[in-house]
Amino acid sequence: MSDRAFFDTNILLYPLQENAPEKREQAHLLLARYAPQQGVISYQVLQEFCNACFKRFSPEPRRERVQGLLIGLLEQYEVVPWSPALLPVALDIRYRYRYSWYDSLILAAAIESKCETLYSEDMQHMQKIDGLTIVNPFV
Repeated sequence: MSDRAFFDTNILLYPLQENAPEKREQAHLLLARYAPQQGVISYQVLQEFCNACFKRFSPEPRRERVQGLLIGLLEQYEVVPWSPALLPVALDIRYRYRYSWYDSLILAAAIESKCETLYSEDMQHMQKIDGLTIVNPFV
């Protein structure tokens, strides 16, 4: 493992949210700390990010805004592509730790990309899975 960090979708969304200023600032600092060399996201996280932009924000952001956000993420962070190799790892995580299938895929991508830390608000804080530590930065 190296000093690389994987970011769950919620960490990417907080810098865009006006209604949680403390989390917004903390997420912004965390993302900046790992950009551009040590931050990692997955193709799945990018999909979830777009979907959340369309659903959470009112009015829905303009196409140019979402496109600019995506380009920024692609420039700042390594993106783990979807791969059939993630499936058996995710399946093992799903059955061993009882995470949802989609969370298991995120965990598998973080492990396969050799990250030390997965930052997520939605998983068990400080749990260790195959050399990866889940950290909720808002605890």
